Amino acid sequence: MKEMLKRLLFWYYLLYAGSLAAVCWIQFGLRQPLLAEVDANTLQVLKTLSYLLSLGLAPFALWLFARMTKKRMAPEAYRRAFLVKTALFAVPVVFDLVLYALLMDLSSILMLAIVLLLWVLAKPTKADPWAGQSDEGEEDPC
Repeated sequence: MKEMLKRLLFWYYLLYAGSLAAVCWIQFGLRQPLLAEVDANTLQVLKTLSYLLSLGLAPFALWLFARMTKKRMAPEAYRRAFLVKTALFAVPVVFDLVLYALLMDLSSILMLAIVLLLWVLAKPTKADPWAGQSDEGEEDPC
């Protein structure tokens, strides 16, 4: 169980650091938007889609994960729930990163910051439903 927690934490930190590295690369590497001019209607649609994805999928991922892990569960089921939660968080992160690279728009970076702050709440911890189990299936005394 501890080994699985270490692997989940590794992937959590890798994805989080990758997202922050992508923001830094876009900000300091590109220095200008990939699209010079965008129609006002298209820009508004993209911003609205960013708001809906960021403010809809991230809380939904946390809610769904809480529903999936209400009871003590097998580590494999927990890993599956964690992957679902991570995939739901990845959609708005990738969309906002691409939108920021294309437009260098402040609203997309703010939505990305909100999702990344919510992603902090998604970190796997020792208090998860299967954390009290040892590798042999016995209860951990600690």
